[in-house]
Amino acid sequence: MLENLFKIQLAKKKIKVVLTGDAGDEIFGGYNRYVFLKNFWKNVSILPYPVRKIFAQSIDLFPLNFINKFKGIFKFISGSDVTFFGDKVSKFSHKIQSIKNLDELFLSSLSTYQKPSNLLINSKDLSNDIFELKKKLNYLDYEALMMFIDSQTYLIDDILCKVDRASMSTSLETRVPFLDKNVVELAWSLPTSMKIRGRESKWILKQILNKYVPKKYSERPKMGFGIPLGDWLRDELKEWGEDLLNKKNLESDGYFNSELVTKLWYEHQANKRDWQSILWPILIFQSWKKEN
Repeated sequence: MLENLFKIQLAKKKIKVVLTGDAGDEIFGGYNRYVFLKNFWKNVSILPYPVRKIFAQSIDLFPLNFINKFKGIFKFISGSDVTFFGDKVSKFSHKIQSIKNLDELFLSSLSTYQKPSNLLINSKDLSNDIFELKKKLNYLDYEALMMFIDSQTYLIDDILCKVDRASMSTSLETRVPFLDKNVVELAWSLPTSMKIRGRESKWILKQILNKYVPKKYSERPKMGFGIPLGDWLRDELKEWGEDLLNKKNLESDGYFNSELVTKLWYEHQANKRDWQSILWPILIFQSWKKEN
């Protein structure tokens, strides 16, 4: 949300209306999970679940800064430079020790925390309800199913929501060409092979784009506009965060699991894990509640 707001504030200085690329990933196969998830499960599921669980739990024994030391070795072997290497390895370990089928793996890829309902008191995890859609769909492949579920959930409840809020806060108009009725209908009429080819996502869009701009612009990896929020929570925002996540206040409020939230906060402060994406919404809620 913050990074979108920064970009929109800059745009507002010179223009009144902007076109966004939202929905392109959901209807043309742009997310990495569409490209790698099915094959990943095919390879991982070869190992029996108990073996996967023990292997994953052994990874959790090592702190984040120790795992990060192996980033260079991974880059040498794979040829890929992975940002936040240690944290991604840790998330990987949590996934393979908790998933038992492809649906669970997909659901796990949508969440930054494997058991989000544990963070709230007296809550029920309803995330599996999204698979009720499967019963009503005649999909040809799992990639298409993932794209459809994302277009009905993540796109509507997250992507479009935060862009709308950020743009309205600066009185900047936004338009979403990919959600034009004709474009959406065309996208869903195309076979997945025209969207995902090998390890390349949004294949057909790139073929069209390459007619107008050099390939070096379409073949680059995704580049998000991130901010060092994790570092801020360990430095400039540490005192603010500790005040809002005071254990006694959390317990008296009765919303959050104080033991678990405190554990995540200390793990983040010790640089054992990067829990910024979990802690930030809790902090914002606590801040809002304190002011109202």
